[in-house]
Amino acid sequence: MVDVPNSCPNSKDIAVPIFGALNVKTPNVGPNTTTLDFSYAYATSTTMPEAMEQNIEQTMSLVLINQQNVPVVEPLQDVRIEGSQVDFSVGFPYQEYELNGLTIAAVVHGSGPFANASDVAMSTVFGPALIEIN
Repeated sequence: MVDVPNSCPNSKDIAVPIFGALNVKTPNVGPNTTTLDFSYAYATSTTMPEAMEQNIEQTMSLVLINQQNVPVVEPLQDVRIEGSQVDFSVGFPYQEYELNGLTIAAVVHGSGPFANASDVAMSTVFGPALIEIN
């Protein structure tokens, strides 16, 4: 389940975790193995600890959930931080995992492995970002 900010006046009464927004910056993702660009931002009231800023690539990963398949974990690459904005790239292994249809991406603490989408949700910090192919 996903909570869209300000879409439900009773959202505080529903036990659904609310994650930070994750954006796919690469337009028109096609059926190819490629590199995708993403971004997320820490809340303006939150200051990113310096230790976290220096270790994002080591402590966080991007997970791709597609159909009923085991989630695919990809390392963050080329991490760029400007203020509260974090931009990064990640490999999109389309052909290796046949990532047709809807793929859900999430930034998580750790590097898995994750057995299923529920396991991914337990470690998610930012997401979902939606990638639709075919």
